[in-house]
Amino acid sequence: MLRYALLVHVLVALVTAETEQTCTSHDGFTVCHFRGVLSSVTQQRNEDRLEISDLNLLSIKPGAFKDLTITNLYLYQGNHISILQSGAFTGLPKLTRLHLDNNVVTLIPNLFQELSQLESLSLIYNKINNIPAGTFTGLSKVMWLYLNQNDIPEIKPNMFTGLPQLLYLWLDNNKIATVASGSFANLKELNRLHLDYNKITEIKPNTFTGLTKLETLYVNDNSLTSLPQETFGRLPELKRLYANHNKIATIHSRAFKGLSDLKILHLEHNEISEIQPAAFEGLVLVEEIFLSNNRIHTLPNNVFAGLTQINLIYMANNTLTQIDKTSVQLPSSSTVYYTE
Repeated sequence: MLRYALLVHVLVALVTAETEQTCTSHDGFTVCHFRGVLSSVTQQRNEDRLEISDLNLLSIKPGAFKDLTITNLYLYQGNHISILQSGAFTGLPKLTRLHLDNNVVTLIPNLFQELSQLESLSLIYNKINNIPAGTFTGLSKVMWLYLNQNDIPEIKPNMFTGLPQLLYLWLDNNKIATVASGSFANLKELNRLHLDYNKITEIKPNTFTGLTKLETLYVNDNSLTSLPQETFGRLPELKRLYANHNKIATIHSRAFKGLSDLKILHLEHNEISEIQPAAFEGLVLVEEIFLSNNRIHTLPNNVFAGLTQINLIYMANNTLTQIDKTSVQLPSSSTVYYTE
């Protein structure tokens, strides 16, 4: 009912905005608005940045931007933008960066379709709890997408279609409990994925299918309880994996199969008490493993077999206080730290 009332308010404002709008001029632009609706923005001189703040905006009238030449648009501080229609961002042919942080934007299909040159989209702190399929249609050049600090409860297939060049995706600090298999399959160029500070309890098979260029994955501060065989699937370019501050108790055999390029593995501040034989099998290039602040009391014989590049293992604050390098097949040149 509240959202319906807000929509009615916005529609009334759109009808009357032309005759009763308030206009201000600053930094080379004339900005007009009425009852929370941005109705018109015109440009007096060549500028590449426009910041519209402290107007308590609720919406943007389709066509409000009058063929601006700006590359950067900021609409965050002191606004509460919620209702946006398709066409809200027409008239911005050169825009490469759009910041809508600290609003309450409701995402809809084709919302950004006119922004064909956009490279960075920021929607931090928007209370987003749903991403409809088609939301990012037309954003073929976007490389940075910030969706952190929202209320997203799950990740589903087709959420991220329309983003063929995406390199960096921030989904941390949401309420994500489940990630459906294949949800990221369209993101062939993705380099870094942030899923930390969520509520994920398990990583389902094929969760990361298609991420053949992913180099860094963050799943810190979730609720993972174990790492089954081939947990992360095949991520041939992954170099850094962060899974600190979970509830992981067991690392199963071949848990990291498919991560042949991994160099840094973080598993600190978990509840690890069991590391099964061959748990680290396949990590032929790994250089550093962080296992401090767990409950490790023993290691299987040969558990580090094949890890010829390993330099450092951090084991501080575990029950285990000494490792026989020969029995676990650690290179003699490697270093094990038992204190922080």
